[in-house]
Amino acid sequence: MQQCVTNGILKLSAANKKRGYIVMQTNDLGFIASILFVLVPALFLVLLYTLTASRESGSKDS
Repeated sequence: MQQCVTNGILKLSAANKKRGYIVMQTNDLGFIASILFVLVPALFLVLLYTLTASRESGSKDS
């Protein structure tokens, strides 16, 4: 798969266009919003799980 990156934007080569690859272009703010939309809830759920697991293991030891 041949790709050219220019100014942070992925541009498809002629070979990839023939294969039908589609790459959506976005600005930096959209990229950051997408990352935060995934990472913030994921980190919250991991934190919630670890706190719950540590409290349950602490109550079993007593």
